Amino acid sequence: MTKQYTSRLIIYTLFREEKKYLLIKDSYDNWNFFKSKIQSNETQTKKLINQIESKLKLIQYEFVPGFQKNKKFTFSYESEYVTKTVSWYIVLSHDKDLAKNINCVWLPFLKAKQKLQNFYDKNILKEVDKFLDIPRLI
Repeated sequence: MTKQYTSRLIIYTLFREEKKYLLIKDSYDNWNFFKSKIQSNETQTKKLINQIESKLKLIQYEFVPGFQKNKKFTFSYESEYVTKTVSWYIVLSHDKDLAKNINCVWLPFLKAKQKLQNFYDKNILKEVDKFLDIPRLI
């Protein structure tokens, strides 16, 4: 059985006190969260930091503590069973010009939810939006 690990980042920023979420158009013209495959010899955090800085060109960002969701999927691919673990994290971006660098868009919650095609991602977005509305001690 093959094991795969993928991380997805729910990246948001604040435009005039309104949360906006970053969606990226993939090669199939679907809108998704940023995702990164994790190789077995990499740590998730190290890989995500490298991807954020090299692919997204984010300079000013921070991971939001206290939120991580994991989901395991099992499927067959080319006559072999694959177990895939997907982890979701929240990132606050202070770089608002990101949408100029790649094929992406900043959207408020309802528009982002409409653009996402994956049902599970829509539910995660809903959880994230509620999580971010909870006041926290800093």
